Amino acid sequence: MHVSTAIKWLHRLITILLLIIVAGYFSYEYFMKSRSDDRLVMQKEISENVTLYVTQYGGGNRA
Repeated sequence: MHVSTAIKWLHRLITILLLIIVAGYFSYEYFMKSRSDDRLVMQKEISENVTLYVTQYGGGNRA
């Protein structure tokens, strides 16, 4: 009986820890996502399978 109770509590603890980790990860991704103002300056097809993209880095300033 004690083993069954211990396994249930361990399962609950691991589930809660995993939920905290996943929530923390998604929170980090949401708040730290780069909102840069990069823009496409030029696009040139070099060959059939190769395209060159020239971009200008906007600095990632947040409004």
